[in-house]
Order: sequence, then C-alpha cells, then structure tokens
Amino acid sequence: MRKLVSCCVLVSLFFPLPADAQVTPAPGGTQATPAETPAEATIIVQRRAMRFLDPVKYQAHLKIMPSQYIQIIAPRDGVITDVSVEPGRKIESRTEMFRFEAAEEELLVKEAQAELALEKLKLSQAQSAEAKALAEAAIAIAETRVALAELRRERSSVRTEREAVVYRVYAVPREFVTKNQVLAETGIPDVMQVEIPMRRSEAVKGNTVTITVEDREIDAKVAQVFPASKAFEPLHDIYDSLVSARLEIDNKAGNFEAGQTVYVPLIPRDYVTEVPNASIAAAEEGVRKIQVLRDLVVRDIEVKVLAPIGAAESFVSGKFEEGDELIVSSSVTLADGTLLSHETIPSAQTKSGTGPATNTSPTRTPGGF
Repeated sequence: MRKLVSCCVLVSLFFPLPADAQVTPAPGGTQATPAETPAEATIIVQRRAMRFLDPVKYQAHLKIMPSQYIQIIAPRDGVITDVSVEPGRKIESRTEMFRFEAAEEELLVKEAQAELALEKLKLSQAQSAEAKALAEAAIAIAETRVALAELRRERSSVRTEREAVVYRVYAVPREFVTKNQVLAETGIPDVMQVEIPMRRSEAVKGNTVTITVEDREIDAKVAQVFPASKAFEPLHDIYDSLVSARLEIDNKAGNFEAGQTVYVPLIPRDYVTEVPNASIAAAEEGVRKIQVLRDLVVRDIEVKVLAPIGAAESFVSGKFEEGDELIVSSSVTLADGTLLSHETIPSAQTKSGTGPATNTSPTRTPGGF
C-alpha cells in the first residue's frame, strides 16, 4: 500500500468565550447547543490539513453478463441471404439464425449424388470378384464425397446449439462476410457473472458476498479467485492485498439483464483521504462520520472506512471539498453547522512555526490532485 504523504501539522485553535457568548449555526446547519462554559473559558480545537485522492482513477465499469456468452461466427466466406433473428429475442435450440447463398453447394451435392449412382451401376454390372471389389471401393469414395458436399451445404445455414438470448446482431442480408467473422452474440442468462475486486482474505471460493446491482443489494457466490486484473491495479494505493473474484448470480427467475451496473464497497465513489482512527465517530444506524472545519463552519461528513493504515489511521471516503480541515479533537462537543467567529481566532504556534490558525480562502470543489 502506498501511504499518503502527510505534510500537514496539528494546529490548536483557542476560542475565548465571554459569559454571554453564543455559538451560532451556519446557514443550512443544525442549531448547536452551546457548551456550559464558565466566563472567559477557552475551547481548544485541534485540526490538520487534509489531502485527497481523486476517485476517478479507481473507477472500473462493472456489469453483469451471462456466464455463457457465445459469439456466433461465420463458418465460411459468402453472401448472407437471410437473417432470421434480432436483438432481445429468445431462440430455441437449433434455430436457424443466418442463411448463406448456397447455389454452388446445391450443385456440388447433386454432382456427388450422381457420381454415387454411377458407381452403384458399375457394381451391378461387374462380373468378376476383382471388378466388384473395385466398384465397392469407388462407391465408398463417392459416398464420402456426398457426405462432404452435404456438410458444405449445411454450413450455409448457421444455427444455435442450444436455447439462448440474442444480444447483438452484426450481419445484414446481402452482406458478404468472411470465415470466422462475428455475426452475432448470444448468451444463456440462467446464471449471470461479474468480476469484482476483493480483499484476499475475504475472497474464498464458495463464499457468498453482497453486491449492489444498480439500486438493489443481492447475494452472489464466489466462483473463482485469481490475481487482480489490470483495471483494479490502481486500488493498490489503498489496499495492500487485492485479488479479482468472479461472482455468479442465480438468474433462473429472470430478475437480471445483461449489462446492468454493479457497485462494490472497495471502489470508492467519493474523495479518499487518510484520518486518525480516533477522529472517526459513530453516527445514526451504524454510519461513520468525521468532523471537518470548512470556512470556519463545523461540518459532519459521513464516511466509508476503506482500509487500515497500520494501527492508528485509516483510509476513508466521503463528500469532502478542497480546503476542508480535519477536526482531530475538541475540548467541547461541536454540533454540525456550528459557526466559529473569525475574529476570535488568534494565530497559533505549531511545531513547524507560526501561522494562521484557520484557512479563510473560499471553498472550492476539487478538480484534481
């Protein structure tokens, strides 16, 4: 794992509060409950700068597809005369999908059949044992030629081997195609599959994992585990031990369709940063949160904990903004939306020198790192 390079320092903010001081919420924030602070008491807030990893570099389009996805290819060169399938159609086994122009193949069959009839006639006229043996050998050769000509004629019709759904059709009537050219794509959707990134310790063949298919959570079975694919390599910035897992989804009921998008927790969709574990607090219904200072306003940010960094810190993702500063600790509870008066914030001494106690630049949306 490549740990974020930390160039930030902790800064303590001291907020002297007179006896009649009020802690006011920012517009859109929740009303803060002022701490019961004696006159001339001081609130001490430790903060540190935050650096973000752009989630765009970690994105990989995950989608479910039939576990048996079959390309229909042209068996020979030729002109397509008929296309009898269309995308979205379910077809039965041995359904004809494409027909080639087959005038030449029909003539070859007739020629081979005529040669066979001729050899049989010669056998009927043979007198000696030697002549009969030669005629029988010629008949065997002619029968082989008939079978070969019929096989070539059969290749003028492209059929599916079993029941399937047609997803794409690439050929049209009167088009000349070459041998092995892809004509269509079909699949057997009884079992769907998707490849996702997983932690090595959790990717166990046969285990059941929860994924999100568009807007619904479902269970899928780990069918195969193998080294992380190239699309998931950037995630090694965050996770030490990563693999790819092929999941299978039972779809006999037809609840899922090919191409539906899959979301997994390991791929962050918001900005990623590194925070001390002590700054992560529990919110409602098991949600985790941290507090940041955003232009002198305290904000609760819901986060997803992605991976530990040693024993003291973790990578988290959340809806952060450039200029946010992490509130590491505070001497009193600060409610979301609490506005801290700029006039009351003095400069503070830090280990790296003297500097302003807060960032007063306007909020910006991150556009890169």
